[in-house]
Amino acid sequence: MTWKRVATAAVLVPLVVSLVLWGSTAVVAMAIALFTLLALFEYFALGEAIGHRAYRFWTGSVRYYSFMRSGERHPSRRSASARD
Repeated sequence: MTWKRVATAAVLVPLVVSLVLWGSTAVVAMAIALFTLLALFEYFALGEAIGHRAYRFWTGSVRYYSFMRSGERHPSRRSASARD
């Protein structure tokens, strides 16, 4: 089991570091959104294994939509120079 974790880390750590250092902001944001959804579905699978049922599609859709909307400018978040 330990060698699988070490092998995964040996592959993914350089990939993630290169993505963060040389990827554009949009690419990094999309990668974070994808990994967040994957982690959410893994969490649901763990819950289902102990008998809990979750609304996967609904929760995943809302999470994805809220992540995509988080980058938009809201009137309350305008910069100080834009208000003057």
